Parts: sequence; structure tokens; C-alpha cells
Amino acid sequence: MRVGFTNDEIRENFLETCKRKLGVSSWSGLASYLKIHRNLLYRYRDGDLLLSEEHYNSLVRLLNHKFTIMNSYIYFKDDHWGKAKGGRNAYNKNKEFFKIGRKKGLKKLLSMSERCFTFNLNQNLSIELCEFIGAFIGDGFTGNYQNHYTTQFTGDRRYDYGYYEQVIIPISKQLFNNINCYISEKDNTLRVKYYSKALFLFLTEQFNLPPGLKVYTVKIPYIIIEHGKDYVFPTLRGIFDTDGCIFYDKRPIYKKPYPRIEIKLINETLILQIRDLLTQYGFSPAINGKKTVVYLYGKQVDFFFEQIGSSNSRHLKRFEEGLTNPRNLGS
Repeated sequence: MRVGFTNDEIRENFLETCKRKLGVSSWSGLASYLKIHRNLLYRYRDGDLLLSEEHYNSLVRLLNHKFTIMNSYIYFKDDHWGKAKGGRNAYNKNKEFFKIGRKKGLKKLLSMSERCFTFNLNQNLSIELCEFIGAFIGDGFTGNYQNHYTTQFTGDRRYDYGYYEQVIIPISKQLFNNINCYISEKDNTLRVKYYSKALFLFLTEQFNLPPGLKVYTVKIPYIIIEHGKDYVFPTLRGIFDTDGCIFYDKRPIYKKPYPRIEIKLINETLILQIRDLLTQYGFSPAINGKKTVVYLYGKQVDFFFEQIGSSNSRHLKRFEEGLTNPRNLGS
């Protein structure tokens, strides 16, 4: 079953209350509690997707509420209700399109529109392509809904807009024949969407990146690993720029703020893969007990920015501030 709320305000207040109860300030913290990717939590928060009953029950238990308290504010839907509703709505809004499709063949129309976004599916591996794939591993997913193909990146509008506008979108246009993308913003959520069968097949078949919400299953493709650090490093850079952070520990035990890099993921296989690759190429990473975070400390942070670097201006600015005026940094 799926759980919906009677209005947006109630849904948003409910999730905000859960976040406060858990004692976290970010949506990523609440996503970790539910053991889901933050992209899925964003969809719950924004009302794009009804909560699964399992996740709703976990949140109610967190608040110590009884179900009777919430019953007047929620409703339940069958798991597959959206497919039927979506089909009816699509038909009602686009009756003429469906009529044309029956006459001329919908498959032909789709293939005609797809020709606008064709590119070389067998293009050689490149630094730019590896960085794009790294960012996709961090913030992206693909979907195929009744022969409609989408590739999407989801980030925080407040912090990630410049990175996608200045880095990922230009790379995609360079690699994929000037492919169009569509940017949507809602509250603090930023989505960059590509409607292209070619891109979907390129990522899922050429690189074996799993379709759908891939948070527990994605890993760095072997084809990148076997080509060595010149291609592994830009992939790690893309992952860091989307799912990593740099900060400075100001506890008194340190003479000056102590730099740390963290890459947070709820994918044990990917965490171990990143750790092993960093170790292979001369780093000394650590991971937490839950195997959800890779850490680099102290001089390792300098080494990371020297060897791997970042294309995210937010990370670069933070790193450079630490070099020039570390005492003014927050923790």
C-alpha cells in the first residue's frame, strides 16, 4: 500500500517533525534512517510519490504516534494505482496524440523524435565521460516507462545549481550530440532531466548501470577500473562532487582546524569499492562501522585535491578557504 496526505502542508510538517525528532538537520540524515536514497526521500517530500507503507510506519514509530492520531490526515492507495491513473490522465490530456499514434504508429513517432538525440553509443572512454558517470552514480537514475526513457539528476538547488549548470550540462552536450536537458526546481530540489532512449541505453547497456533507483546496486563499471587511474580519478571526482563534502574539525585536540573529506553512500559494495580504489592509488582511506562513509583526513585531503580534484566550485572554495584562512572556517 501507499500512504498519501490530505494536503502539502501536512505532509511537509510531518516529515520536518520526523527530521527534528531524529536530531538531524539534513534530508540525507532522514533518508539514512529510512535506508533509502535521498532522491527517493525528495520525491516523498515533494509529493511526487506517495510514501510506501513500510516507510510511513517507520516514521510513525519514530514519533511515537498511534495510527489513530494520523488517520484523519492520511489516505491509502494500492501500490499500482499510479499506473492506471497516469494512463487515464495521459489519454484525457492527449486524445488527439493517441489518435495520431493509432493511425501512423506510435512507435514510428517516438523513433522520429528520438533521432534528435542520437550519438555514438560506442564512443571511446574519456575523462569527461568518466566524470559524467561518476556524477550519475552519485545523483542520477534512469527510468523506462511504457517506452518513454528518462535520465535524471537530482540535487539541492541551493548548493548544486552552479555545478550542474557549469559542469554536468556542458559535458553532456559535448558527449551526446548537444542533447537537450530540462531543468525543474521545486523548493530546494533541483532536477536535470534528459528524455533520450539513446542515453538510457548507453548508461544501462554500455556501462551496466542499473535502471531505476540504483542506490543499493550501482558500482563503478569495470571498464573504467581496467583503464587505470586516468579514468578512475575523474569518476571518483564525479562521485565526490555529488555525494561528498569537505569540512574542518575544530575540536581543541587539533592545533588548527583539521580537514576531512567524507563520501556518504548507503551502498556497502560501492563504499568498499571506493575505499579499495583509493588504497590502490596511494591514499589511506577509512570507513565507518556501518560501511556508509569513506573518510580522508589531514594531508590526505591535500593529496586528494592534488590528484583527483573537484569540479564543484563549492568544494573548491571550501578547500581554498582552508588553505588561506582556516581559523575562520566552521566545523
